[in-house]
Amino acid sequence: MSIKETIIGITNSLAVAAMEGYEYSSWDNDFRAEQINERINHMKEAYQLNLLDLTEQDCKDLMFHTWTVDETEIKIYVIPFYLLQFIDPDYVNFTCIDGSVIIQKSQMDNDHRYGSLAYGLTFN
Repeated sequence: MSIKETIIGITNSLAVAAMEGYEYSSWDNDFRAEQINERINHMKEAYQLNLLDLTEQDCKDLMFHTWTVDETEIKIYVIPFYLLQFIDPDYVNFTCIDGSVIIQKSQMDNDHRYGSLAYGLTFN
């Protein structure tokens, strides 16, 4: 399975978990949260993604938003917030929207705007 297919599967699974919590009014809020957490934890064990394997076309197909670094015209495909938990910490070499480069997952935070992190992939 390609990384693109894996990300589509993760996306679908998260969407189903969210909709189950919304649709099943018989579930109390604690149970809803528990179901979502279990789904995420299960997928975290199964998938640690090397996002560096994505191509520019993959990023477009997966609808990554883009950000252009001021005055440099460097286009960054910013990482969707929902993928943060699945990034393999051994494969980090991302560009921040301020133009700096990070090489450790511990340098990332979970701050996001419009569903995207401040870090992403660049292509030449």
